[in-house]
Amino acid sequence: MMVAAGSTAWAGGILTFGFGGAEGWAGIAHEMTSFLFQLGLVALVAVQLRTGAIGTGLLARSLLHAEHVLLGLAMVSTLCYAFLPEYREEGWFLALDAFWPLSMLGMFAIGIRIAVAGRWTGAARWWPLGAESWAPVNIPIAQALPALSPYVAAGHLLVGYAALGVVLALRPELTGPATRGRLPCASSAPRHPVTPGGGAPSRAAETGPVTSLDAPLPDVWFTRDLPVLRAIARLVDGPEYGGNPYLGQVVPASGLPKPEVTAAARALVSAGYVEALTNYAGEIVRFTGISAEGRRLAGLWPTPQGEWDRLVEQLTTRAEHAPTDVERARWRSFADAAAAVGPDDGALLMSALIGGYVPRAR
Repeated sequence: MMVAAGSTAWAGGILTFGFGGAEGWAGIAHEMTSFLFQLGLVALVAVQLRTGAIGTGLLARSLLHAEHVLLGLAMVSTLCYAFLPEYREEGWFLALDAFWPLSMLGMFAIGIRIAVAGRWTGAARWWPLGAESWAPVNIPIAQALPALSPYVAAGHLLVGYAALGVVLALRPELTGPATRGRLPCASSAPRHPVTPGGGAPSRAAETGPVTSLDAPLPDVWFTRDLPVLRAIARLVDGPEYGGNPYLGQVVPASGLPKPEVTAAARALVSAGYVEALTNYAGEIVRFTGISAEGRRLAGLWPTPQGEWDRLVEQLTTRAEHAPTDVERARWRSFADAAAAVGPDDGALLMSALIGGYVPRAR
């Protein structure tokens, strides 16, 4: 019953810890439940080899052996997530992580081939294809209803692969004459669902007070997005991380929890304030640049309004502290003229000065 047990274990891990958002012992426990799920997949492919589920020719057997290799590398990736999380932004770590979706694509192809070949019969012929619909079913749900996606994903695992494991265990005759005795069970699904701009939904973000539809949503610019933008700008502009900081390096720099930094990063990338690299699941891995407007909002570059206010302040200060009456009158006239221009026209003038262009008098 390895398939049913592994699928049930991972479904429980998803419901308990969410999709990879947990850290510490909870993160290890979650990854180990997904590791049990992968062991079930290895057992399922072994049964498919033994029973000739997709055929008995060299090509069919080679495809199943290749799937075993992909699953093995995906399992190494899972162990790295559990015990070496500090390296998750390294190149070799991301390369290993890519074998999870590759192995799932292989399982989906196997499910299609089982249905077409017809060597497995009854429920065993069609159930693998239905179970392998985990990704096309749950990815859209993760996009549209992220709060429900862990429950739908876990339910799909139980109805799909856990039930498939029970079917194979109780009805081994459905897998053809090559079957002897009861069969191990397995299941298959992608590691994490994809949320908008990249990143998995955290358990903390799934619940909370509901804002009335009659009132605007709470402001997050000053409390979340702007502090994260300033942290990204400081790290991108500095030499400390080569101008390409990882998301994990922005978290302590911003002083905010990781789920909030992740949500802010998605919003900033969507708005065009920062540029980022993502992994296969669309999760933001590192930041590679910041737009001109982002630099101004973060304070790295001047804004026309801010420079005009500074100019007026300087004129007023010089008028108050001028050593002679003549200089005081000169600076006071200058300050009065600036006040008469007004902040709007003054900002336009400073915009031209900052851009290196001063219009000529006509």
